[in-house]
Amino acid sequence: MDRLEVKASSLPFILVILLGLFFVPMGLISLITGLLKGFEIVPFAIGIMGLLLFALIVWIIRRALKTSVKCFSQEGLVLNDGQMFRWTDLNRVVDKVRIRPYNRKTFGGRKLSSKMVRPG
Repeated sequence: MDRLEVKASSLPFILVILLGLFFVPMGLISLITGLLKGFEIVPFAIGIMGLLLFALIVWIIRRALKTSVKCFSQEGLVLNDGQMFRWTDLNRVVDKVRIRPYNRKTFGGRKLSSKMVRPG
């Protein structure tokens, strides 16, 4: 059985780390400043919002990694969360094509739609 492993780009993880290096200290500093100055609501709220926004971004990136394809095989495909779909379970496959300057077309990704309903 031949398997084609999918190698994901590490760029989203690098960007999340860089974003965390900004959002977490700024959020904590703002949060502590709001608490130490007699509970001022504006710095406190800015700190909470910064930390919540970073947590939301991390959750979205982790969810995208979890639902992406890990490998293709003769029987079907396997997702990173271990779930396997047979080729007969797929409704359609949509290729995304990006048109770059000077009408150059490049492959932008593939969207898979299955008959089975996944939880979450």
